[in-house]
Amino acid sequence: MKKNIFAIAFIFCAVSVFSQNNWIKRNTFDSVIEGQLLKPAFTDLDDDGLTDLLTGDFNGHIKHYEQQADSSTEFELITEDLLQSDIDIYNSAPTIIDLDNDEKLDLIIGKKDGKLLHYEQIEKNSTEFDYVTDNFNGIDVGTYSSPVFTDLNGDGILDLFVGEYNGNINRYMQNGANSNVFTLQTAVFGNINNGFYSAPAFTDLDNDGRLDLLIGEYSGKIYHYRQNSVNSSDFTLVNPKFNDIDVGEYSSPSFIDFDNDDNYDMVIGKADGALLHYEEVKEAINPGDLIITEVRSSNTSSYAELYNNTDRELYLDNIVLKSFNNGYSEPNEINLSGILGVREYYLVIRNSYYFNLDYGNAEYDLIFSTLNADGGKDALALVYNGTVIDRFNKEGNEATSYPAGTHFERVDFLSSGESLENDWEDAETEHTPGTINESDNKTATILNPNDNFNFGYNGQGNPAMVLTVNGENLPGETSVTVNRGRDVADSGEKLFVRRYFEINSENQEVDYSLKIYYKDSELNGLDENNLIIVGYRDGEWHEFNDVTRDTTENRIQAAGLNYCSIWGLREEESTSLPVKFSTFSLAQSGEDAIIKWITQTENDMRGFYVLKSEAESLESADKISDLIPASNTPFAHEYVYEDKSLESGKHYWYRIEAVSLSNNSFFTESQSILLAEENEPDEDAPDAESVTCIKDVYPNPFNPPVKISFYIDEKTAGRNAGVSIEIYNVRGQKVYSKDLGNRNEGLHTIKWNGKNENGRECGNGIYFIKLIAGYRNFLKKSIKLK
Repeated sequence: MKKNIFAIAFIFCAVSVFSQNNWIKRNTFDSVIEGQLLKPAFTDLDDDGLTDLLTGDFNGHIKHYEQQADSSTEFELITEDLLQSDIDIYNSAPTIIDLDNDEKLDLIIGKKDGKLLHYEQIEKNSTEFDYVTDNFNGIDVGTYSSPVFTDLNGDGILDLFVGEYNGNINRYMQNGANSNVFTLQTAVFGNINNGFYSAPAFTDLDNDGRLDLLIGEYSGKIYHYRQNSVNSSDFTLVNPKFNDIDVGEYSSPSFIDFDNDDNYDMVIGKADGALLHYEEVKEAINPGDLIITEVRSSNTSSYAELYNNTDRELYLDNIVLKSFNNGYSEPNEINLSGILGVREYYLVIRNSYYFNLDYGNAEYDLIFSTLNADGGKDALALVYNGTVIDRFNKEGNEATSYPAGTHFERVDFLSSGESLENDWEDAETEHTPGTINESDNKTATILNPNDNFNFGYNGQGNPAMVLTVNGENLPGETSVTVNRGRDVADSGEKLFVRRYFEINSENQEVDYSLKIYYKDSELNGLDENNLIIVGYRDGEWHEFNDVTRDTTENRIQAAGLNYCSIWGLREEESTSLPVKFSTFSLAQSGEDAIIKWITQTENDMRGFYVLKSEAESLESADKISDLIPASNTPFAHEYVYEDKSLESGKHYWYRIEAVSLSNNSFFTESQSILLAEENEPDEDAPDAESVTCIKDVYPNPFNPPVKISFYIDEKTAGRNAGVSIEIYNVRGQKVYSKDLGNRNEGLHTIKWNGKNENGRECGNGIYFIKLIAGYRNFLKKSIKLK
C-alpha cells in the first residue's frame, strides 16, 4: 500500500457521517489505554497497512499503539514514549500531516504553555522522529494548545486551527503550498467560544461539500458547527451536544474507519485516562424491524417483550420505551441500550421480585419501574429518534380498556399495534417471556392421515397454517416455524408476501396439503387474487399453481406437496412480456459508450436494466445500471444510458433486460463495440499560465466527468520530469491515479469519470486532486455531486 500523504491531514477532519446516522458506544479501548487528559491521533507510520494510534496525555508523553491486524479493533502498546524527548511538554495534543510533501510525516504537538512542538520522521515510513522546533511558527495561544489541519476554502493551502484554554479557535494559514510557514488570520475564528479547553476537528457530515466543525471542551460535550456554504469561512451552530454525547470532562474527538467496515469510528479522549469509541451506524430502525411481541398485564409482574424481526443486529441506544398510564397522554420513559441480535428478544420488566416469583430463572434485560401495563387504558410506544415505530394499544383517551391479568401476544407484526382487537391475541395460559412461543414455533409427533394439524396463530380464531398428511401417517417429529412480517431469503428480484414457513420433519418425503393464512399488512403490494404457493428446494423456488384462494379469510391452499422445506407466497408468473423493441444500438462518445434503445409499445412494464460483458454469452453479463423506470406508453419511447466504465482497445457486449410488473424478464440480442483509443489531452495552449500548476477543475462541483487542466512550465518540461495525477477522498484514501509520463511545456487536460481504480463509482463529497510534476506537488479541491 503506497502511503498517501494527504491521509493524515484529513483523517481527523473529513469523514462522511450522514446526519440521520447514529453513533453507538463500543468498548474497544477500555482495557488498553492509560493516562490522563488523553488526546488521540491516528495514522499509518510505517505504511504496513496497520493503523497506528498516538495519544498525548497530561504528562506530555506520546504513546504509540499499533493495530494488531488489518481491520482489527485491537491495539497493542508499542512504546510509552515515542519521542524519547527531554523537553517538558505537559498536556500533549498531537496531530500529524506532511506539511512539505516530502513523504516524511510531520508531528505537530500542542502543549500546556500554548506553543506547538514540531517533529519530523527521520525518513519515509520510519517510526522515529527528529526534533525540529519547540516553537512552531512562533505560535502561542496562551495555554493548552490543541491543533488540527484542514483546507477550509479549497485553495490547496492548508489552514491550521488551534484550540486553547479560553475556548477560542485560532486560525493560521499556510503561506504557500508545501510551506512550513503559517500566518495568523484570527484569534477568534467565527467568534466561537464554548467555554474552556477547546479541541477542534473537521468533517463533512452529509457529503454536501460543506465542512462541519466539531469541538470538544471542558464540560465533556461536543459542539457541532456547519460551514454556511462551500469554501466559506462562516460557520453556524447546529447542535451544542452532538449525538447527546457527554464524556464527563475534557472531550477531544478524532475520526477514522480503522476496521474498514464503512462505518466511521469516532474516538474521544477525556480527563480520566480513557478513550471512548463510538461507531457510526448507518441503517435506521424502521417500523416492523423492532416490534412489541408480548405484553403481560399484571399488578405486580408485568413485562413487555421486544423482538428483532430483521436479519441484522439492531443498535438500541436511540430507542425509547414510553409507558402511558390509563389514558394519560404524558408518558413515563426509559432508554434502551446495547445490541440486539438477529431474531433475538429484549425483555423489559416492571418488578424483578415478582417477576422472578412468577417466571423463575427467566432472563430479562431492563427494569422499568413505571411500566404501566396493569389493565385499564394502559399503552406502550417504541420510539426511534423521535419517531414511533411500534405500539401496544392507542395512547390517551382513544385507548382500549382491558382487564389486569391479560397476556397479549402479537398476531400482526407489520400493523401499527394500536388495535388490541386486530393486532393482538389473548393467549390466556402461555407465558414465555423472552423466548419463542407456539404461535411462532410448534412441534407435533406422528401426523395421522387426513387429520388437520394447526400451527401458529393468525388472530380471530384462525391458525397461521394447517398441514394435512395424505395417504399415510407421518412418523416422528414435525416442526413448523412461522416467520411473520419477514421477507424470504434468496428471493431474487421477485416480490413475496412478507410471511413464510419452515417445515422440518424426520421423514422428508411425504404427500401433504397446506392451508396458509396471512395478514393484509404482509401482502407487500401483491394482488392476493394471483397468489400461489412456492417451495424452496435445491437452491430454487418451485411454483405450485394449482391453488384455492379465499381472499375474504386471507387464505390460500394447495395439495400434492411432497417435500419439507421453506414455503412462501408470491404472484403467479405471466408467460408474456408486454413490450416491443424497434431499435437497440451502441455508439462511442469520447471514452464512453452510449447505449440507446427504442420501444414501440409498453404496457405493465416495471423497467429496464443494461447488461455488459467482455464475452458474448449472456451468462457472463453483469448488470451495470439501476432499474430504469418504464414509460408504459403505447407510443415510441427512446432510452439512453451512458457507460463510463470502459478501457480503450477492449471489446464489450451489451444487452437490455426488460422486466414486467410481474417480474418476468426478456433479454435483447447482444450488441458489441470495440472502444477506440482515447484522444491525447490538448497540448500547448498559447494563453496558458507560465508556471507549473493545476490551472482548473471544471465543472466544480461536478457530475462526472470532470476536466482537470494543468500547466507544465519550460523548466519542468526540460527536466523530462514525470507527471502524474492522483485523486484522494476526504479520508485521505487514494481512489484514482494516472501516470501521464513526460509532458511538453504548455496546457494539458485530462478527464476523470468519477470512478475508482476498480471501476466503481465514487460517492458524492469532497475530493482532492494532486498534480505531481517531478519533485513538486500541487493540490486542488473538487466536489462531486450526482
